[in-house]
Amino acid sequence: MSLLSIPLATGSIAIVVALLLLFRLSRSPVRSPRMAEIAGYIAVGVRAYLSRQLRTILMVTPVLAVALFVFLRLLGGVPTLNGLWGVTITFVLGVLTSLSTAFVGMNAAVRANGRTAEDAASSPLKAFH
Repeated sequence: MSLLSIPLATGSIAIVVALLLLFRLSRSPVRSPRMAEIAGYIAVGVRAYLSRQLRTILMVTPVLAVALFVFLRLLGGVPTLNGLWGVTITFVLGVLTSLSTAFVGMNAAVRANGRTAEDAASSPLKAFH
């Protein structure tokens, strides 16, 4: 068993659990039209925020990737050229993974907030389920 298999397994389990929770959440309807309207406004704001963040990060990432490659090359931090490319590509993949997680997480949170607020109005305990 390699060291890589442990984070891959736990990451895969986390993704499956998150998808199951998201599926469960999407099956629960928003009953109040006012709550759905407010959630819609919040969703518009979240999309605007995330799209601005996405543009900024995608402009900075190539610059940082090149800087990382050059500095590691000059400092001799990674002994081979293949290792340098691997570090740089891993950095870019980490950025892309982080961005996709932000989009999925924020959208799930916006969906959950309306339903949770609605459940809390009827019973505080129900909001925690």
